[in-house]
Amino acid sequence: MSSKDTEMKKGDKKDRLVAVIMAVGTLGDNFYPATEDTPLALLPVVNNPLIFYSIEWLRRNKVDETIIYCNQKDAEDITEYCEKWSSGNGDRMKLTVIGSDPSSSLGDALRDLYNKSLLKNDFILLNGFVVGNINLHKVLRRHKASVEEDPNCIMTCLYQKRIGLPGIKPRNLDNVRIAHILVNSVTSKILDHYQPVKPAKQRLPSRLFCSSPTVRIWPVEDTNLLICSEKVPVLCLGNLDYDTRDSIIQSVLHYELDLKYYLKAYIAKKGFMLQISSFRALEELSKLLVKRLLFPLVPERNLLTGRIWYKYDEAHSIYYAESAIFYKNFIGSENVIGAESEIDKECKMNNTVVGERCIIRGDVTISDSFLMDDVTIGNGCVVKNCFLGNNVKLFPGVNLDYGVIMGPNTKLGPSVKVYPYRRLVCRPPEVECKKEEFFMPFIPGSKGQAFEVTVDDGIKPQKDLDGFGFEDLKWGEYPQVRECLPIITDNKFDDIEELEPHLALDFSSDEDKEKEFGKKVMDTLSSAYKDGSSLRPIILELHSSFHTYDISEENVLRVMVKTILHVVEKAEADRGSEVVVNKLMQRVGKGLLYFEDFIRKYVKNLKHQIIILNLLEELAEEEPQYITIMQDIIHQLNQELEILDDEVIIYWYKNGGHKTSKFPIIAKKIKKLVEWLEDVSEEEDNIE
Repeated sequence: MSSKDTEMKKGDKKDRLVAVIMAVGTLGDNFYPATEDTPLALLPVVNNPLIFYSIEWLRRNKVDETIIYCNQKDAEDITEYCEKWSSGNGDRMKLTVIGSDPSSSLGDALRDLYNKSLLKNDFILLNGFVVGNINLHKVLRRHKASVEEDPNCIMTCLYQKRIGLPGIKPRNLDNVRIAHILVNSVTSKILDHYQPVKPAKQRLPSRLFCSSPTVRIWPVEDTNLLICSEKVPVLCLGNLDYDTRDSIIQSVLHYELDLKYYLKAYIAKKGFMLQISSFRALEELSKLLVKRLLFPLVPERNLLTGRIWYKYDEAHSIYYAESAIFYKNFIGSENVIGAESEIDKECKMNNTVVGERCIIRGDVTISDSFLMDDVTIGNGCVVKNCFLGNNVKLFPGVNLDYGVIMGPNTKLGPSVKVYPYRRLVCRPPEVECKKEEFFMPFIPGSKGQAFEVTVDDGIKPQKDLDGFGFEDLKWGEYPQVRECLPIITDNKFDDIEELEPHLALDFSSDEDKEKEFGKKVMDTLSSAYKDGSSLRPIILELHSSFHTYDISEENVLRVMVKTILHVVEKAEADRGSEVVVNKLMQRVGKGLLYFEDFIRKYVKNLKHQIIILNLLEELAEEEPQYITIMQDIIHQLNQELEILDDEVIIYWYKNGGHKTSKFPIIAKKIKKLVEWLEDVSEEEDNIE
């Protein structure tokens, strides 16, 4: 039998293991201009292309084929490197590169791969550039057993315990996704999954604990790795809203109840995973490799050829090519020096990676930096926490403060100081737009050639996070970090004092469009209630239609809740049933209970809770009969459905609500409920 036939036989096996690396999108903007002439996938990390750390790790886990889904403009370069890897590593693993539009989402990619018949069985999904040394064999076996036991288990999410590593900056910065998961400790079924933004209390529905008394809350690190069944791309095929990994997870957890799909969690106790989404993570990965904490991934091995290309001086913790010229006893520690690079004796360098053919002359200080190939640095320069692209030249006396990123072919000096976080390119970007939006005046020195570029990389300043670092920080910023997180946190519950601007929230929109949308919602929901049909297709239908009507999210919530309060009355009237006035709360309660999950989908933060309370106040003014049952409605939304928080109701009440003429009457009706909520809150505070 020919080798080709053998390969085909192997490819037809049911247990053929496929991995997908999602390298598509605009993540490279976070690294611009370092990625100006190099795709992010091929950006050197300890002088090996970034993506090949993921590829090597997958190969060691005996993956049969890895699909790299990347931007079309990068596909040719990545394919060339993949061919080099295949020639150096034999046929141990097949590499397939697929180019796509940069705007493609994760859902688009899965739909595309499914239509190309590339995802026929279970597969590993890496959302971005994930590097680590966790052994996947156990989690794969666990996932396979779960699917065989119950085909409705469509995904296993891999997490790792929050760990610290010696000599590495604390890991609750922007290179880590902290997650909190509610898990049935017996079955490992995930009941809820969320990422906190700042330390606060998380309000969890009591039904989760009632339905599963063995629930456990885990604060973990999210590895961005999923083991998926073949049902996941099919799910994306039928829903264009599934654009991100989190949207898929949340939809399965909360909105796929009628399909009975569910997820399982696997928390790795050994090994380490890190997603490379910023220079912080790139720096950490370099240090982990240099400190040999990701063994068997070590700096001395060339991942493309599979051969040893660096020597290792254990005494000074230096990796170097034989052709490099430097002085071990003077240079410093934890450095990597590429082939044909020359470093003078006076140079002081620590925690730095130097590419090939770099020249460093005289008394130079370099720390925590990356130098790509053909970089030249003159006497008296200071470089800290910086990235220097290919062919960068620093003339004598240049001082680069932390966080500076220099694109390829830029030149500075002599005697120039560059302040923190600047991004420099060798020529202005060729774009048809106002120049001041892309680059600013910059004095590069008499021999310099550089322009300062402004890039919207999504980095926002820290606000009230007390060093927890859940938002991205600029490279070089290291705030004081707390040792641990509160056991339960949430991004839904904001500061209660931030509610005041929303108490008098007015809603402006096209009234005709809103009435037309309201009529559609009423017809759809009343039909669903009468027929007892599934809510999932209704949610999807209305979600797409409010975009058509061009209505804001706030107005959508108002229309939805107002309709739900009336939907049972409408359904009973359509059936010809007699509408009894004294049974108003009974009808309203039925509607709220039936469409509980529907309301919960649109109530995402405190502002949305205030919108509901304001709506109830407006409704009392329009239909006075609702005043008599106002306390019962708020009680059901608070105590039974847990949609309105105690603090929100108390705050809304004490601040005069929506300031309508009916609020004083409503306040009298709900006074006892509010007093009871205050007493409960005081008791909870005393217990704490």
